[in-house]
Amino acid sequence: MKIRYLGHSCFEFTESTGTTIVTDPYGDVGFSMPNTRAEAVTVSHSHFDHNNVKAVDGNPVIFDREGQYEIGGVEITAIKSYHDDENGKNRGENLIFKFRHVFDRGLMFPVSVKQENRHPIPHDQGDQYEHPEKSQ
Repeated sequence: MKIRYLGHSCFEFTESTGTTIVTDPYGDVGFSMPNTRAEAVTVSHSHFDHNNVKAVDGNPVIFDREGQYEIGGVEITAIKSYHDDENGKNRGENLIFKFRHVFDRGLMFPVSVKQENRHPIPHDQGDQYEHPEKSQ
């Protein structure tokens, strides 16, 4: 797996299968995010400097909920945490993502992103991103 730092809290992981995952794409933080394309994006929390999904080209799957996922040879575990030491009272909830390169285990299986976990976000939402179910 190749890891590329994109600035702020954002990384680009590229699996040996070609699958690319971008973490916490950022909005205006005083410098611009580099161009990137991905099959998946992880969003740790809904602040503008961690959820600018419109900055990522392609039609990525958005992982922004607690759970376990697998895409293109990478297992992703999203663990609920808090963005402060007051159980989220001041800054809300946060997700911690754990990535595991599954092909090192010798297992071969197809991509298994279930439709209910897929949250493609139109590029025009960008910094205004809200989870589809939350905005109803």
